[in-house]
This record gives sequence, structure tokens and C-alpha cells, in this order.
Amino acid sequence: QNKQPCALPFDSGEDEAPPEPIKPAPNARFVATSLYFYAWRTLHQALPLLVELGGEEYDTAYAKKAHAGLDGMWPAPSVDKAKAAAEAYCSASPALLSKAASEEIAWDGFHGDAARRHRDFPRRCFEAAYVDVLLRDVVGVDPSGRALLVAIKLRGVELDWTLGAVLDADAHALRRPRHIPHASGVDGTVPVTKKHGGWRFFLLGFCGIALL
Repeated sequence: QNKQPCALPFDSGEDEAPPEPIKPAPNARFVATSLYFYAWRTLHQALPLLVELGGEEYDTAYAKKAHAGLDGMWPAPSVDKAKAAAEAYCSASPALLSKAASEEIAWDGFHGDAARRHRDFPRRCFEAAYVDVLLRDVVGVDPSGRALLVAIKLRGVELDWTLGAVLDADAHALRRPRHIPHASGVDGTVPVTKKHGGWRFFLLGFCGIALL
């Protein structure tokens, strides 16, 4: 029995075209968590190390500029700034990425130990490319805008796509207005100024991706 990927609402047959990109409302805002956070936060933390360790083999000037663009908007960067940072990150050689993964700095907790970073860092290139295509071509986010807040925690609670699905379904059921988040911390935490059940958070989740 053939099984289709969970993210695709079509069977990829030759006689069926992919769906048109979603067109969000002009002022729509999203909280991007899980894979989005892990991919973009790795770019945000690792690029300064790549600049420091790169030497002549690495375009440090471009990487420094790309990081400045991402950092200047963090934690609500545009898709374009994230793409530029991903290009700088992914231009690093495997040896350079390995060297950066071995460094012991104040990494976020999700990076784990050096062994985990050695495993995860090469994967971030695929993940960053996946996120870019998904946001541009599927969700239809304005690549130069700041519709996305990258977050891993909300009021101290770690986010995941399942929590986002529950909150989104709840908001639809009660016809609640959409909340527009504002960036405040390096961890991407969204401040909530009112304790009101009507605030809606649309969380971009992702289907599980197993990378060999």
C-alpha cells in the first residue's frame, strides 16, 4: 500500500498538480516553532563562529554581513534575511562546520553536546532550504516582510506543532481574533500582556522529518 507524505494534500500523480500557495491576510502574523526555530537559531548562533574560524577558505565578509542582517531582525527575521544567512552557513566546508560544532560556547539547550552538534549541523542546510521553500512557495509569506516570530517557548511553555494545532482549532471553534505577537527575547518568547482566552496564536508546525 502506497503512503503519501503527511504534508501533501495531493497524491503527486502525473494528472494532478500541486496546490496553489496559501495567501495569508496582509497583516497576518505567525509564530514559527520547532524546525523553524532549530534551523534559524543554529544559523544565528553558528555564523559568528564560522566567521571566527573560517580563515581564507571561507567568505567571512559575506557571512558577517548575512549574520548582521539576521541578527538585526532577530527573533522576527524576514525570510530573505534567513535565506542569506543559510547561504553563508551552507557555504562552509564540512571540516569548518565540524570545527564550529566542537566549540563550547553558550549554545542553546537544544544543541546538546558536541556529538549531537556534529550530527545536526550538516542537516541544518537541508532544514533551512525546506523552511525557505515552505514559507515562500506553500504558505506564501512575503519574503521581505516580518510576518514570522521565531519562538521555542511561549510564557515559559515549550511549543510544538501539536499544541499549535489545538490552539488553532480552539480559536476557529470560538471565532476568536488572531493575536499579533511581538518579539522580546533572544529565546523568542512571546509576551502576553492580557490574560484573555480570546487571543489566538497560529503556530506553524511541521511534519516529522527523519534525516539519515
